[in-house]
Amino acid sequence: MSADLTDLLGRPYKLGGTDLATGVDCLFTSQQTLLRIFPGMAPEELPCTPDEQAAAITAAREGASRWELVGENIFSATTEGDLIVGERPNGHRFTAVLFDAETRRVITAVPDRGVLVLPTHRLPGTRQVFRRRVS
Repeated sequence: MSADLTDLLGRPYKLGGTDLATGVDCLFTSQQTLLRIFPGMAPEELPCTPDEQAAAITAAREGASRWELVGENIFSATTEGDLIVGERPNGHRFTAVLFDAETRRVITAVPDRGVLVLPTHRLPGTRQVFRRRVS
């Protein structure tokens, strides 16, 4: 792992949250992780509202963003910084970021446990995996 994520780990979950003290959601956690993995990335590249996220996913599918769709299952996440988008069996949508390709670990935030690290095999419901294009 090249990015220091220790200040994110263990933070409480709050839907729409962007304050580490009061709680954050998986979109904010993903954005903060990606900003550390890709220091030159603009925060707007990973929008934090559902509407902005939907527009970003559409743009990536159409090749109109710095993100490209590389697969539709967790096995497609192979590169540090891959963005994983999915839906849990209970209908809760999530984003996660692969931050350690060697050990296949992701960081995300979940309602009952806050910000945490999981192995990729513990992330059911992956719908898309996006990779940031290098320019």
